Parts: sequence; structure tokens; C-alpha cells
Amino acid sequence: FGTSDDEPKAILCRRQEHISFICETEISVNPSAPDQEAGISLYMNNRHHYEAAVTERNGKKCVLLRRQIGSLVAEENELSISAEKITLRIKADSNRIEFFVSENGKDFASIGAGEAAYITTEVGGCFTGNMLALYSKNTQALFTQFTYKCNSCS
Repeated sequence: FGTSDDEPKAILCRRQEHISFICETEISVNPSAPDQEAGISLYMNNRHHYEAAVTERNGKKCVLLRRQIGSLVAEENELSISAEKITLRIKADSNRIEFFVSENGKDFASIGAGEAAYITTEVGGCFTGNMLALYSKNTQALFTQFTYKCNSCS
């Protein structure tokens, strides 16, 4: 997370079982430097992943969308946040992976989206599939809830 490096991270994963799903996590984290972050990722491998990362930029706590597809890395849509506890959401279907943040657990703002095709086994080159990952890098984070729901299941 952050780059394709092999730096130590704490990570907890759950396999993505459905093409269409919503997952959410509540997180409390207070990063104090740009190299500190925690968040949620849709993770195929260290070169193919998307994440909503809570970090510090220019002295302020923010959440951003990071997308890595091979050697291409983009950080987008830095949103300043002030709440101690926030909710991060991923909503996916066969075409898009969308990321959201809420400071009150009810009203969600878009962090951005990525194409689902770029984190598939055909593009990413591995056969194990994707994981939904809660992670922390160089900081302490408290994840107090995680939910996963299939959108197309009855």
C-alpha cells in the first residue's frame, strides 16, 4: 500500500466473493506524517490494488483514493476530514469500484472510483483473486466494524 514496496504493514484480509458488493469499515486513526496511513483496500497483489487511505497531507488529516495498476500509481481526490472515527465504504459491480467516506456514519462523500477490469486475474497476472484488506502502515489504527454484503444475492 502506498507503493509496490515490501515495507512492513499490518493487514487483515477477507476474500472478495462476489462481483457486486458493498463493504464498510469504521476506523479511528490519527496520522501525523505523510508516511503514516491506514485504510481499506481492494487488493490483488503489491502491483494491482485500489485503496481509500487515511493519511496526513500538509499538516491535515485527509482521506484519498490511491490506484495502482502495474507501475502506474495515482493518488486522487484528497478530502480533508476532522472526525476521530470515520466510515470507509467500497461499492463494486462488474465495471466500477467506488470508494466513499463518512464522518457521521450516514452521509457519504465520494472519494473516487476505478475500473474493475484493472484488478482482475487477466490483468493482474495472479490466480488467487482479490482480497478486501484493512491495513495500517507506520501508525496505530482501530477498526471497530467491518461489513460485507453481496449486492446481487437474494
